[in-house]
Amino acid sequence: MNGTTKRNSRVPQWQQRMLEWVRLLQAADSLSDIELQQIAKLPWRVAGIFKIDTVQNSIRANSIKGYERLGILEAEFPLMPENNLISYVYIRNETIRIDSDEDKEHYQLGEFSHRVWRELGLKKAAAIPLIHSGVTVGGIFIAGGDEEDFSPIALESLELIAPMLAFLIVKQGILDMLEGENRAFRWIQEMSQILLFVRDEEELWRQFRDMLMQLGHVNGGVYAINHETGWRVEDVFGPISTYRDQLDVDFPMWLTHRNLNNFQQQRFIWTSPGVKILPPYIVDEPENGQGVLTFISDEKELYAALAIYSEVADGMLRRLLPPLIQSFTLAFRLIRQRKLLARMSTHDALTGIWNRRALETHFEDLMAKHIPDPMVMALLDLDYFKELNDREGHERGDQALIEIARFFETNIGDKDVIARLGGDEFVLIFYNISWTHETAALLKHLVRGAPLEKFGLQLTIGVVDCNMECNDFRSCYRLADERLYIGKRNGKSSISAPEGLIAL
Repeated sequence: MNGTTKRNSRVPQWQQRMLEWVRLLQAADSLSDIELQQIAKLPWRVAGIFKIDTVQNSIRANSIKGYERLGILEAEFPLMPENNLISYVYIRNETIRIDSDEDKEHYQLGEFSHRVWRELGLKKAAAIPLIHSGVTVGGIFIAGGDEEDFSPIALESLELIAPMLAFLIVKQGILDMLEGENRAFRWIQEMSQILLFVRDEEELWRQFRDMLMQLGHVNGGVYAINHETGWRVEDVFGPISTYRDQLDVDFPMWLTHRNLNNFQQQRFIWTSPGVKILPPYIVDEPENGQGVLTFISDEKELYAALAIYSEVADGMLRRLLPPLIQSFTLAFRLIRQRKLLARMSTHDALTGIWNRRALETHFEDLMAKHIPDPMVMALLDLDYFKELNDREGHERGDQALIEIARFFETNIGDKDVIARLGGDEFVLIFYNISWTHETAALLKHLVRGAPLEKFGLQLTIGVVDCNMECNDFRSCYRLADERLYIGKRNGKSSISAPEGLIAL
């Protein structure tokens, strides 16, 4: 009878406490408010609200009442090793009590738990799961002496407020995630502005790689460029950089054998967690991670490919990577367009060799030396080019120009220059050489190897010894053109040189 009366007397006391806790929960703006206020109200010597992070595989409490005596204000434990009550709560999804030494042995508490138990003089403990939508998201931990109440009604009171605490943990997690994503998106926006002003593709990649590594959970990867001759690995970064030699060969082969024609429909290919995106011999790639292959392209052209791997299957990475890749792609395209525009201003659109503007600038730079090195200018004009166009069409004429330009570009010296001035007129600049019989023999040998007969063409050439006969591009070109006219007027297929005509 006395026991029943004692139990019944506790009911109003715990009802009052529970109502007070509910009011605190309803008034709280954040979980941190609850952690600071709620645990102070709990009538046990030790109390804490723990959150479970299954991604990081950890249990964490930002504030624990009673641990101050040990110099501990917060705590974090690994989740899966069954060495603390919250781990057991996570596994069992039920309230767990320790009332005796036998219970401590049964739950096999770890070294830290035994230390706390001993130094704080604890006799009893309990853990109540915080469950939201069937998932344990945390736990309430309480501990104290024999004089403190660990009765079923006390624990039932905590179980009644547990769903509200679980909801707050989930809500706070969502708010933290959104805040983190907002910060990340703002950071991406700021960094994207920086990327747009990078003028070099190598520097662009360095900036972008640093951004990737700052996103968190990105451990490394492989970056490859799609050149006309095929894929080429530009960078292997992170722990897998030790596999550079293998991936230089394997990654391009792997890309080549994939169906890359569908890159427009599927810019991001994610692996399932635990499935490697890189070859199996790369042991540094996390077993429980996730990889992604992404393509960098415009509507028609595939520029590059990036394979990265993540430590975890990170949802935030999935949301942040697409806008980041979009910014990188835009910056990549701008660099390509700037280079194309710069090339168009200095290179002939048909043949790809220098145009007059580039040649004139280069020539004047060479002549600007205090004592300029010797140079020879040879002005080349194709004989019977108009007849080729009339006979076989302009497409055949264009092919002739391309092949002849490519021949001279390939067969002249490293410092010598070939340029197309327009139509069927080319200029050769032979650097660090004067006009001699040996130079004439060299030019004749070069011309005889050109693919002229293939198209029914010949060459007439006007030659100037630049240092001896003129002092700037215009005067050298004018003199070479005059000699070219002499050669045309006197039967074509010749070199019109300072000493007169030389037959080809």
